[in-house]
This record gives sequence, C-alpha cells and structure tokens, in this order.
Amino acid sequence: MKRFLLILVLLINTSSSFSQILIGLANYKFNNLNYTDAIPLYEYYLNKPKFENDIKAIRNLAISYQLTNRSVDAEPLFGRLTTMDSNWNDLVNYAQVMLKNKKYDTTFRLINKPNVLSKNDTRITKILNSIQNLNELVSSDTGNLKIAMLPFNSGQSDFCPSFYQNGLVFSSTRQVSDFVQRSHTWTDKNFTNLFYTSAEDGYEKPIKFAKQLRGKYNYGPATFSKGGRTMYYTVNNPKKKSKSGYKNLRIYSASFNLEKKKWVKTYKFPYNSLDYASTHPSLSSDGRRLYFSSNMPGGYGGMDIYVCVLKDSLWSKPKNLGPKVNSPGEDVFPFIDKDSLLFFSSNGKGGLGGLDIFSYDLKDTSALVENLGAPLNSYADDFGLIKYPNADKGFFSSSRGNEGIDDDIYSYVRIKPKGKTINVFIVDNATGRLIDSSKLLVSSEIYTSPYSYMLPQGRLFNLSVVPGKHFKLDASADGYLDNSISFLANSSDSMYVIKLTKLMKGCIVQGTITDKTTGQKLDSALVIITNTQNNLEVYRTFTNESGFYKFTGLTGNTPYQIGVTRKGYFSKEQGLNTYGNTCITATPKEFDYLKDFQLEQIIIGKAIKIENIYFDLNKYNIRADAAVELDKIVKLLIENPDIIIELSSHTDARGSDASNATLSDNRAKSSAAYIITKGIAANRITGKGYGESKLVNNCGNNVKCTEKEHQQNRRTEFQVVGFLSDLK
Repeated sequence: MKRFLLILVLLINTSSSFSQILIGLANYKFNNLNYTDAIPLYEYYLNKPKFENDIKAIRNLAISYQLTNRSVDAEPLFGRLTTMDSNWNDLVNYAQVMLKNKKYDTTFRLINKPNVLSKNDTRITKILNSIQNLNELVSSDTGNLKIAMLPFNSGQSDFCPSFYQNGLVFSSTRQVSDFVQRSHTWTDKNFTNLFYTSAEDGYEKPIKFAKQLRGKYNYGPATFSKGGRTMYYTVNNPKKKSKSGYKNLRIYSASFNLEKKKWVKTYKFPYNSLDYASTHPSLSSDGRRLYFSSNMPGGYGGMDIYVCVLKDSLWSKPKNLGPKVNSPGEDVFPFIDKDSLLFFSSNGKGGLGGLDIFSYDLKDTSALVENLGAPLNSYADDFGLIKYPNADKGFFSSSRGNEGIDDDIYSYVRIKPKGKTINVFIVDNATGRLIDSSKLLVSSEIYTSPYSYMLPQGRLFNLSVVPGKHFKLDASADGYLDNSISFLANSSDSMYVIKLTKLMKGCIVQGTITDKTTGQKLDSALVIITNTQNNLEVYRTFTNESGFYKFTGLTGNTPYQIGVTRKGYFSKEQGLNTYGNTCITATPKEFDYLKDFQLEQIIIGKAIKIENIYFDLNKYNIRADAAVELDKIVKLLIENPDIIIELSSHTDARGSDASNATLSDNRAKSSAAYIITKGIAANRITGKGYGESKLVNNCGNNVKCTEKEHQQNRRTEFQVVGFLSDLK
C-alpha cells in the first residue's frame, strides 16, 4: 500500500486528474470494506485545501476510523460533520465514539437536548440511559467477579471461544503458515482461522483446528453440538459482497468423520444469501435451536439476532427475537445456555462504550434485557461470552487490552468472598464519574504499614477488611485535591465512594452564544479555542441548552482565538490574550474572561451592506481603503467555507441609467476579482452591478435630494445565494 501511495504521489505532476483518481480509488476501497487501505487515501485527499471540506470524504474517513477501532481519530471528524451537515447518523456515530472514548459528560451534553431526543432514536435513548446510570453499571453486582487474560492470546486478534471437548475452539487472525501470510482488508490483519486449546495444559498451547475446512479466506467463529460431532461455523469470501456491504458472511455445517478422523463439510445453511449476512451461530444444548446474527430484510436496523428451530431434519424460517433484544444498532455474537438464558453483544442499547454484553431470559416474557456491567463490560468492545452450565463462570472476548488494537480472550468466574470485602470508588465531585489513574492508601490498626493501590479505572473490588476494626482510605489523583474517609468495618456497608474536587488550574473563560436578531440562546454551537502561538486547538465543546460554554485551563501570557460555528449562522471569531496574567490561583472564582458571541443567521438573498467601500469618480479600481473592507469579506468566506455569495454594487440616480449600470457592474466584478486573488475559489463569489435599479429611498431621476440621501444609494452589499454542499 505504501509503495502504491508513492506511485500516486509521483503521478501528481503528470496527471491533471490526480485528485479524481485518488478519491475514486479511496471510494472503491471504502465500498469494498477495505477500510485500512482507504484511510491513507482519504487522509491525503483531505489534506489538500481545495478538498478539505468534502463532506462525503470526511464521513467515509470517520467511518473507516470507527470500524478499525480508531475511535480517537474518528471523534473529531464526526464532530466536524455535525456542524457541516444534517445527517442524523453522523450525530449518532459521534455520540458512540465519544462514549467509547469515555467522554461521558460531553456525550451527555451532546444528546440530552430536545431536538435530539425528539427523534426517538433508541440508540440515543440507550446511550443517554447508560450515562445516567453509569455508576450503577460500573458498580453492579460484580464485586466477586474475577477476570483473567488466558495465556494463549497472541499479538493478533483472538476472539469468540466455544466449548469443545476438554478445551476451547476459538477464532484468531494469528499466522497459520510459516510461509504464507494472507491478510483481509477490514483491519489489515491475517485471515480468521480456528484453533483449539486444552484445559489440560492450562490453555497454553493452541493448535490448528479442522484444517480440512480451511479455505482461501476466513472461517470461524464456531459452535458445536452436545457430543461435539456437528459444528456450525461462519465463512467469509471477501471477493463476494452483499448489497448491504457485508463480505458474504455465511453459515456452514460440518460433521466429524470418526473413521477418517477429520471434519467434513455437510451443507450450507438454507438461509444464507448474497443479499445479506448470516453469521455468529450458537446451537442450543439439545441441538434443536440455532441462534445467529443477520441483517436480512425486516429487522430493526444493522445486525439482528434470529433463531431457527429444527423440525423433521429441516431448519424453520428464521424468527427475529424482537425489539427487546434487537436495536437499530449491531446486535451480534449470541450464546444460548441450557436454561434458555441468551447472552449477546450490542452497541445499540447503550452501555460503557463499544459493544457491551447483555443477557435476556427467553423463558420469562416479562424479563428485560440486562447490561452485565463492569468488569465484564468496559469502554472497549466486549463480546462473544460463553458460560459453563451450572456454574457462574466462562469466557469472553474484549478489545480492552493493547489500546483496543486487537481482541483477546478472558476467563471470568464469580467467587465467594472469604470474610468481609468492600468495594471502593473514586469519583469526580462535580460529575460523579470515576477518575482514571487514581490512587488509594489503606490504613488500619491491624496493619503495621499502609497498603497502596493503583486504580487504573477509579475502582477497587474486593478489598478485605475485618469487621469491628477501624480503617482509613486516602484517595488522590493528578489534578485533584486529596480526600479521605474513615469507617468502622461492619457487616452491612459494602461500598464506599470517595469524592475528589478538581484543582483550579489556569484562567477561566466563559460566555453565552445568542441569535443577534432575536436574542435567543443557541444550543449546539461549536466553540473551539486555539492557541495562536502554536496554532494548536486547546478546547472544543458544544454549548448547552442555555447557549453557555466554559473552559478552565488557559495559560498565562498566551494569545488565543475563540471560534464559534453553528449550522445556519455566520461563524464568528474573537481574540483573547492572557498577557499580564499568570493564570494561577489558590481560590475558586467564577471566571477570568467573559466572551459572549452574537451570531447572525444566514438568510438566502438577504442583503448585507459593506461599509466604507469607496471608488474614485467614475473609476472601478480597488483603492487601499476599499481593500481593507474587502479583506473582511475574505475572512468571512474563510470562516464559512460552505457559503456562496453575490457581491453587488449600486449607484445613485444621477447620470444616465446605462452608464450607472456599466459602472456599478465593473465595480462589483472588480471587487469580486480582488477577493478571488486572496485565495477564495471563483465558484464561491460573483460580482454584479445594479446601477440605480435598486434605490433604498425616493431619490430617483429628477428628484431633488441631499448629498446624504444620494450617499445612501451609493453602496456595496453582499448576500448569500447558496451553499457548496447543495451542489454535490
């Protein structure tokens, strides 16, 4: 890919259509789910000033980042899209990646608005509910749950374990040959294959599984019948693609031939199709029901979970499990235990971020879907859970390790605590959110010295205490004031919350964004603060329902620029500098700087007068004083890269109609030409003269008027006549 990009770059000076070739190739890669190869093409294309506002390219790059677990890179692009376009899915994706990036407060402010909630999108509702109940999810009944990464995990993706004999069969993208290494195009890793690992050797030595079934492309995950003689598994041919974009995901079955001691393909699942995907099979313990994921027509959006029932050796038509289980998002990786308890993963029902694991009792018609909470769920993707019968233990997959780059398989087991244990949570006093990378010092009369703990996610489960003894918990975190609590351990309290207050660091700027005409406070306006010394963005937020924003963190003796944008309004900027201010204080305060903005609504065809545009008598060349005013229009066009304007020039009624029309047209075109020389694209501005045809008063031909009244008619104006995005 890198060599190919180099060739493209070398062609830049020899091909007049390089950009068209580049974006065409990027779109081809994207449409074929080759997101990894599409990313550098879109990045190179969007780095060109001429194409930096191409909405389709920005959206495709953001989605490519999202689908390759680069949510940090996807976040600012989806945020930008919400200010450029009105595509509803951009906002949903923006909320999902921010949730995955653990920006719970920002996500809450983004979606907890009447104009968003009125859409009644269950994905938004679930995200909102998860944030509001985050502490409950994090501290749900998991205090005695132990999580451990299994030893066979590799540097590639290992995921979706299944019980088989005395061990596990799992899917992996690890290399299957010492000589040949194939790669698929979604995550740029090897093709998926099946491996087996035994509990007898501690799950340490995985071996290739069912090599006879290995084809040219992906196979796995798999599920097995009770005796292990029948297997259902997923296959994937990337050369064939469904209409929905999935690479021909299909379910196959195989049986184990005892005489030849090998797996033999038996038949294709009757409900496979080139028009939709069927994947992630899970067979019930009696072999009579097959659960799987599919995006076949008639679902609730994305992938849904279905079930087929075996009757007279034939599978019945798939039945959708309904809206309790399925959502507008992706509902995938089902597992059914012997008691008809369904486990599955979803990103459409809210949660801690990414895919979360849920459970649902299929036998109880009044049951609700339950989020399993932490630590089974995390900010990353958690999926593919399986559970031992008659025991609260099993295995699951997660991308929580290695910065989310690949998946690993973990074991989980719920144990009975020995004696008394407590759970400790360290939270932000203002938001109630857990504080990452916090520290806890535990002191007691029974210890010779305190015990110190690092809390990567702000929580500590199963801290052993002795009833009837005194304990002290000292909590600390970077950027917060220390705090501590003391208690007498008894038989009832099991959870302690320590609240930390943020240190006041830096100067505070706040303001309110309003409509210039109506005074209405504007929510959802994007506020960006940039350090103009190094041109680095230091803060980005959206105003709340009161049009309010606030930032604590400006450094002393530094120049800043605050930019505000909102769809349907002209963007606006203000400078702010902290010269002479150290921005260090030991006492709380409301703010240091107040920066309010009044935004003017963009109304197509509304004339806006440009002040102080003067020309010499009967001339149309641009004077120095006129250039100063026209530079303000240049700035306006740069700040609002989507608008198209018409610049118009008008005269008074003195002189002939024809000469006034010609003079004004020359002046308007001369002004427009000047603006184009400043780097504004020619398709964004036109100049037109109207002579004396649009007088603003009654000073027409042969009407006696004062010089001041004539001056009112000698004016230059501009009006927005359209948007570039409407032309695409």
